[in-house]
Amino acid sequence: MANKPPSTFHYRGLTFIQSTTTHRITTDSLILGNYAHSIHGHLLDVGAATGIIGLLAASQHLTEVKSITAIEQDSHSIPDLQTNYHTNLPHLTKYLIHQNLLTLVPPRPYHTILCNPPYHEGGHITSPKALTRQRYFHIHQWLSALQALLAPRGTIQLILPSHLSSPWIQAALTIGLRYTHHHQLHSPSSHQAKSRSLLTFTHHHIPFAQQHTPDYHTALSHIKYQSSNV
Repeated sequence: MANKPPSTFHYRGLTFIQSTTTHRITTDSLILGNYAHSIHGHLLDVGAATGIIGLLAASQHLTEVKSITAIEQDSHSIPDLQTNYHTNLPHLTKYLIHQNLLTLVPPRPYHTILCNPPYHEGGHITSPKALTRQRYFHIHQWLSALQALLAPRGTIQLILPSHLSSPWIQAALTIGLRYTHHHQLHSPSSHQAKSRSLLTFTHHHIPFAQQHTPDYHTALSHIKYQSSNV
């Protein structure tokens, strides 16, 4: 059977090529690209795939963005990513890094890091404790890598299913990041209500106690209260 030709996706004046072999454009990508805030300086799109998150965010903040960098480890995604970076926002400086995030030596710190992380875990682990430990170390490792790339006053912005946000917040607080925003979006469907959380983290400059930052459980209660008012 012959391969299907690539499809073209048009959105907000941008044009994206997506092949059948690459990660497809998702609603989560559109949400993060649209709702990302405080976009400025050097922008990093982690796990860029088609590049839509970073390009969409940058297109709405062209006067504040100095450059945009995409990091993608999937070889099949690189051709589409190159095409989309060449086609869109031609006057903006862009870089493409074909590498795994966890092995990246950053060429510069980034002021805005956007990521739709791989929250689905593989394997066949049946023990609840083992599964929790696997997820925790995966999240801890991922956030530590993002933290190492972050400029002093930069932000890390993620989108996750809301029911998976708590372990990410816990891991972030553990490694010295602090959260500044948590927005929840609900999208009812015919089968079940879907909910997404947009999390923002920054560097933690002052010792934890001196900032009067609440502990983890209090922080989650505060987040839920904020979310109900978004």
